[in-house]
Amino acid sequence: MHGRPGEGHVDIAREVLPQHGIEATNHADLYAQMFNLKFVRVVEQDDGLVEIEFRGRLTPAQKRFIEELKRQRKRVVQVAIERS
Repeated sequence: MHGRPGEGHVDIAREVLPQHGIEATNHADLYAQMFNLKFVRVVEQDDGLVEIEFRGRLTPAQKRFIEELKRQRKRVVQVAIERS
């Protein structure tokens, strides 16, 4: 899922979570709830590095997305977030 131009991760979470009947209490909770829904956080840096943050296991579609980034010769860093 891509956000609209100018939207950040928090904006996307504020749109998605209510669709699942979830009301987050703060920014940290927004991220936690999105991870609980199996979303990953993708940040592409100006130098081409792509950071993928996730909790638990990646879905097959998420794995394919990461493999496609690698085929495009992007440097990919995967960061597994532990439950708090």
